[in-house]
Amino acid sequence: MSSIERAIEVNVPVSMAYNQWTMFEEFPRFMQGVEEVRQLGDKRMHWRAEIGFKDKEWDAEVVEQVPDRLIAWQSVSGTPNGGAVTFQPIGADRTNVTLRIDYETQGFLESIGDSLGFVSSRVEGDLKRFKEYIESRGAESGGWRGEIHGGQQTSGSAGYSTAQTSQSSGFNTGQSYSSGSAQLQSGTQTGEVAIPVVEEQINVGKREVESGGVRVNTRVEETPIQEQVNLRDEHVNVQRRAVDRPASASDFQQQGTLEVREHDEQAVVSKEARVVEEVVVSKDVEQRTETIQDTVRRTDVDVEETGGRSRAVGFDSTDDTIGGTRR
Repeated sequence: MSSIERAIEVNVPVSMAYNQWTMFEEFPRFMQGVEEVRQLGDKRMHWRAEIGFKDKEWDAEVVEQVPDRLIAWQSVSGTPNGGAVTFQPIGADRTNVTLRIDYETQGFLESIGDSLGFVSSRVEGDLKRFKEYIESRGAESGGWRGEIHGGQQTSGSAGYSTAQTSQSSGFNTGQSYSSGSAQLQSGTQTGEVAIPVVEEQINVGKREVESGGVRVNTRVEETPIQEQVNLRDEHVNVQRRAVDRPASASDFQQQGTLEVREHDEQAVVSKEARVVEEVVVSKDVEQRTETIQDTVRRTDVDVEETGGRSRAVGFDSTDDTIGGTRR
């Protein structure tokens, strides 16, 4: 099993960074390739992601969780994988977030992607996108403060708290002060009623999505060849022939052994593998600007006076005016 570990510094308090990380269903907002994380309980979740150009699904469980310090999880089905994220405060509003991913590569494409550093770049990109996401929000979207040790939950109740109560409750604010207004109308009780003026704010961020890719396949091809080579074979011939001449003294001195050896040539084949071409896989980044058009809502409160006049009370007011009407 391979592991990759990267760290990043985020400019938010440690509790904010930790709380946001417990919102597993929001992982697709900043984790590349993660298409869905569905919460099945306080410690169990179902993942669906694209890995190595393939769609994969698996279940994972949180095995260790300590608020503001550690979240560790391990797969319980599908391809074995796991990970851990740790949080280290380095100031009142700064936190060091360290992410470790443990994974097993399956198949040639995942292995070559690992060797090219795709997994490492993806983890680094996830941390950068998490930093942009939490810093642009200015607040966590929720959090769970329970503890899990050895896969067993030791504290915390089921469910997740939501930080943005104004957004979750919508714009129906009438119930928050209807009972109080009834008391004021009775004429026998005193007090005050706070009528909230709600205004939406839009935060424009960015996230990275898959837009395409390249599949690189390698294979070995065999090409038959035919070459001709000239070979030489030696043969020793021994013949006797009749001679009639006077013998000399040197003829009587030629005694001993004469050895003549035969040699044959054989074909020898040797092969040398040489790199003749490289296929380079790289990525280029282009910057573009996109204009986001949307609408935001706000509530206005109309105050009706007993004389029948009405005046609009808006959100933008000075110290001595309400909705443009001076006190």
